[in-house]
Amino acid sequence: MGSLPNTAAEAKQLDLEDSSRTERVQWLINSPEPPSLWQELVGTVKGSLLTPGKKNSSSNARGKHAMSFLRGLFPILSWGRNYKASFFKHDLMAGLTLASLSIPQSIGYANLAKLDPQYDTSVVPPLIYALMGSSREIAIGPVAVVSMLLSSMIPGLVDPAIDPIGYTSLVFTVTFFAGTFQAIFGLFRLGFLVDFLSHAAVVGFMAGAAIVIGLQQLKGLFGLSHFTTKTDVVSVLTSVSKSVKHEWYPLNFVLGLSFLVFLLVARFIGKRNKRLFWFPAIAPLLSVILSTLIVYLTRADNHGVKIVKHLKGGLNPSSVHRLQFNGTHVAEAAKIGLISAIVALTEAIAVGRSFASINGYHLDGNKEMLAMGFMNLAGSLTSCYVATGSFSRTAVNFSAGCKTVVSNIVMAITVILALELFTRLLYYTPVAILASIIMSALPGLIDINEAYRIWKVDKLDFLACLGAFIGVLFKSVEIGLLVAVAISFAKVLLNSIRPAVEQLGRLPRTDIFCEVDQYPMAVKTPGLFTLRINSSLLCFANANFLRERILKLLTQDENGTEETAKDTVQILILDMTNVLNIDTSGILALEELHTELVSLGMKLVMVNLRWQVIHKLKLSKLVEKIGADGIFLTVAEAVDACLASKLAINNFQAKSQLVAPSLVAISFAKVLLNSIRPAVEQLGRLPRTDIFCEVDQYPMAVKTPGLFTLRINSSLLCFANANFLRERYVYSCDSQEKQTIGSIPLRNITLHLILKLLTQDENGTEETAKDTVQILILDMTNVLNIDTSGILALEELHTELVSLGMKLVMVNLRWQVIHKLKLSKLVEKIGADGIFLTVAEAVDACLASKLAINNL
Repeated sequence: MGSLPNTAAEAKQLDLEDSSRTERVQWLINSPEPPSLWQELVGTVKGSLLTPGKKNSSSNARGKHAMSFLRGLFPILSWGRNYKASFFKHDLMAGLTLASLSIPQSIGYANLAKLDPQYDTSVVPPLIYALMGSSREIAIGPVAVVSMLLSSMIPGLVDPAIDPIGYTSLVFTVTFFAGTFQAIFGLFRLGFLVDFLSHAAVVGFMAGAAIVIGLQQLKGLFGLSHFTTKTDVVSVLTSVSKSVKHEWYPLNFVLGLSFLVFLLVARFIGKRNKRLFWFPAIAPLLSVILSTLIVYLTRADNHGVKIVKHLKGGLNPSSVHRLQFNGTHVAEAAKIGLISAIVALTEAIAVGRSFASINGYHLDGNKEMLAMGFMNLAGSLTSCYVATGSFSRTAVNFSAGCKTVVSNIVMAITVILALELFTRLLYYTPVAILASIIMSALPGLIDINEAYRIWKVDKLDFLACLGAFIGVLFKSVEIGLLVAVAISFAKVLLNSIRPAVEQLGRLPRTDIFCEVDQYPMAVKTPGLFTLRINSSLLCFANANFLRERILKLLTQDENGTEETAKDTVQILILDMTNVLNIDTSGILALEELHTELVSLGMKLVMVNLRWQVIHKLKLSKLVEKIGADGIFLTVAEAVDACLASKLAINNFQAKSQLVAPSLVAISFAKVLLNSIRPAVEQLGRLPRTDIFCEVDQYPMAVKTPGLFTLRINSSLLCFANANFLRERYVYSCDSQEKQTIGSIPLRNITLHLILKLLTQDENGTEETAKDTVQILILDMTNVLNIDTSGILALEELHTELVSLGMKLVMVNLRWQVIHKLKLSKLVEKIGADGIFLTVAEAVDACLASKLAINNL
């Protein structure tokens, strides 16, 4: 009799636990409807053009919105109000230094693009960018890679030697299309298209392009008149070897080589002594002046040294009438414009982000695309070709102490004066010097250390890098880009169509369930088979593969031999944490799996069904077929309930006749969109539990003051979404149209949005992040793999958080992820106190120890 009270107490405790589990299941099943597709699309243009601010009263709302629109379109209206006179001294010196580098480089790059030297891009585009751009340090103008890209693609349509006027007109048309595409990317948040070039692909492409550009300069260095129009290394070397036998000029070569050595030495001195940053900056201009004097005084042009000859002075004329929209090459011009737009944006945004990260501010990628687009549109109307941000000139601008983009204005004005006053003096400038100037800038494009790092961290990424390098070097620019993009997207598709399935076990003395391969100490539960599906989208591309894979695992023992499933397993528990969305093919596969399990005398239990998934399963009636006793919020609850109550198997006949999508193109577009548009969810703790769920799906979830807890909803953090995970700006679409941290109706949020959310209160107004949030906790449960672009994005996020006086904490790093983060040294930077196994442990540790922020 003495044991009865204990038995009664235990029974009461079990009843309480069952009641709590039932309550939490109802939270899951009865969660609010997810945002509609229309709600997800409403905020697109707003986020690009409107800046956040306080809620406006009805009397002045229209004026405030107009001002917000103008400040979003022209950032100079925001920072210009705080511009100080002391800033101008720094911007003036930086602008003059930039001009001394830009003038000779502009002439050289125009020559590389097979244009007359007067068609430079260092006047109009920098002025437009100064009005619309948000980077303080970036220097706008021509760059080697874009110049080479144009000169390698357009001559296939119009030969500049035969029809120079038609060639330049087509260049302006391509520039117009490039600007149009860039503006559209920014306006409609299509920046993910730029991410088609992964970080690894860009490294390989830049290295290959640098070698190709260097080989192209052999024509000017040797003074050759006949040269191949092809860009591959075999054709160029063959052309050089044939021409050198008959027409090369030793004086031309000696002069060019001498100044090339001078420029490289100047570059080396500038790197070794930061105080002498100005020396490599003015070295190109000194080279032009000295070589021009040498040729003029010695009349070396009469002895085989080729010179620039006539340069047209003054401002570039209007080229509106030269744009060709009715010609036979419009479609090709648009294609070249799209490629140029993507390559130019990739370089500009990479440059802008690098220096923004150093100075601790955030660069809005969509607004940068708008600025780049409008400046190239204006450039196409004023005899300029595609302009972008130059890394070498931006580094000089930064070293010269620039404070704002006013340095670009100073540079443009200086170039204008030079065009008006000094162009006649450049008549005797040797062509070999222009080749030397271009060649001296190429070593900065080849990053061997980064290529080695990519090889060490991710072999598939290195394959994309190598593919781009070899394609550009031995075939053409287009082929190199195509190979890199194809390899990169093959990796994304492979991850989507062949996802892994993990068996889970319970870690000793915890309620934590982890993959048994990654955690050998995890214990499997007899009679239960617990699997986690590692795919963010359960769809036509992987649904049948997953169903067959699961059934195969159920009917094999640990040695891989066939056995009767019902003799060993009674319940299959599917952890759906990683499945963020599902289509009709996925629903059909689950229904078929459920039917087959019932025929084997087994029961299907599903855990942590995400917002879109539970909504669609309710609409398809699958939740009713499985029953409320087959839906749980956590794996631990499901296992405990199955063991405690010995859930019975409900035998029924599934009769679903859902039809899978049939249009392959649309279907694969959906798969790609899911990969390049991942969601980020803010998490809160469910009452009386250690369970953290999305605050939108579970309104009762409580956020932790001082901590900002987010879950990245992507199975692969890679080139296709890493930059998107830095740029998206989200507006809620309720009746008040206010931004919130706790309620994010749009599913497509990104890593840079994290930074924006951290600097806004719940009404969407700007505030100091360190006053409200000290620690950012990233739940990485859904991130199954990562590439070098993803690692780079996390490193930049960590750097920016440190600059804000905050700490980054990461939770549940999966097998491949933690391995690659250790190889990249990011784990060392974050520290052991920034890595946890569960969100609950991370939150409790942060609250208990008040983790200090390490300013690295």
